[in-house]
Amino acid sequence: MNDKTKSTPSGPLTYVISYTERNTVADEWAERVRNDPPDLLHHGHDIPLNSIWGPTRGYSAWEPDHSGGSAEIREKIPELRRGIDRLHDLGVRYVIPYVNHSIIGGTPPVRGGDTASARARCGGLFHFWQRRSEFADLGLDRIPESDPLDWLQRCAMSFAPYKNDSLYQRFEPCLRQEPFLQYHETVVRLIAEAGYDGYFSDDNLVACYCPVCARDFRTF
Repeated sequence: MNDKTKSTPSGPLTYVISYTERNTVADEWAERVRNDPPDLLHHGHDIPLNSIWGPTRGYSAWEPDHSGGSAEIREKIPELRRGIDRLHDLGVRYVIPYVNHSIIGGTPPVRGGDTASARARCGGLFHFWQRRSEFADLGLDRIPESDPLDWLQRCAMSFAPYKNDSLYQRFEPCLRQEPFLQYHETVVRLIAEAGYDGYFSDDNLVACYCPVCARDFRTF
């Protein structure tokens, strides 16, 4: 019998979702919340390290930043913590951001084309992954060497661009690929360091036909 005490919340809650960029730290949003603070406030990609793209400009959900380093990621943590503390002080019980464990966003490099032009066309998480050794203080350099293209499901690799004018595509990875899991452990660890009360996990996958899953399914 499970003797653990039931965690809160256990009853009805007021639940507000707003994915406007920077809501966690925005003064104008805090003023709106002050008037009627919800129990649970669900924000967007206001996190130190974006789960889909890697580093992004500010807290953008759609603009991968190819120039920033770990210092920029670290600088977001105290800013987010101050914003979360303020929301708590205004009466919000729980503040959570958006995380997606099921999507990689970007433009992969051309395999076999390790040239300057091929690297220049590489974007999003793929570009970030090529330079993850620069993020050693976050532990990303300890993740085993791998190619994100090898993480993908074999049933549905890519989809249409995010927006009509976007250069980037979305890819669905297998949730049992160890390097991908370690990357997301870092994403979630930094969310905790920023002071969030949890996070919202979107688009959870239910099927995969990659070699790892096919092999283990036969064993199962």
